[in-house]
Amino acid sequence: MALAQLKARSWVQKISGVLRRVVTIDDSSTRPVHSWTTLNKTLHISFASLIILQLLSSDLMHSPWKPGRVVSDFSAFFFYFHLIAGCLTLFVLVCYFLLNLSEAARAHLYPWGRQGRADIMADLRQIFCQRKMQPAHRCGGLAGLVHGLGFLAAVGTALTGASWLLLRQMGFAPDLVHFVKECHEFMTTFVWIYVIGHVCLAVVHFLVEDDSHANG
Repeated sequence: MALAQLKARSWVQKISGVLRRVVTIDDSSTRPVHSWTTLNKTLHISFASLIILQLLSSDLMHSPWKPGRVVSDFSAFFFYFHLIAGCLTLFVLVCYFLLNLSEAARAHLYPWGRQGRADIMADLRQIFCQRKMQPAHRCGGLAGLVHGLGFLAAVGTALTGASWLLLRQMGFAPDLVHFVKECHEFMTTFVWIYVIGHVCLAVVHFLVEDDSHANG
C-alpha cells in the first residue's frame, strides 16, 4: 500500500511538472478571494452531486408513460428517480440563487458589467500571453463567468424538465410538450460540457497550484 501511494504521488508530481511548463499560477494576484459560507458550500455540493446523478441516470432510463412502449423495471426505476431528483435539484438551485443575490455574489457569478468584462479580458490575456492562471477562489473574472454560465445552464435544464412534467400532467398539446422535452435535452448538452470542463480544469488548477506550493 505504501509503495502504491509512493508511485501515485510520483506520477502526480510528474504530471504537475508537465502542466507547470504550460501554465503557472499568478502568485502576485491582488483580486479578492470569493468567500464561501457553510450553507453556500452545502448547497453547492448538493446540487453538483444531484446534477451528476441526473446526467448519469438520463442514460439509464426509459419513460414508461409513452403509449405502446414496454420498459424494464430497471429503466422505469431510473425514470422515476430522474423525475424526483430533478425536482429536488431545481429546489436546491433556487435556494442557491436566492442565497447569492448580494452584490458581491452577483459580481462573481455574473461579471457582465464593465469591471467584470475588464477582469475577463485580463484573465484571457494572462492565460494566452503570459501562460498564467488566477489562484483558486478569486472573485469574478473568467472563473466567475464560467461558474455563472454553468449555473444558468443547470437552472435552464431543471426548469425545462419541470415544465415538461407540469405541461404533460396538465394535458397540454403534445407538440408543445415534445418541444419542451427537446429543449430540456438540448440544455443537458451544455451541462455535460460544463461538468466535464469544470472537473478537468479544477484538476489542472489543483495540480499546478499544489506543485507551486510544494516548490515554494
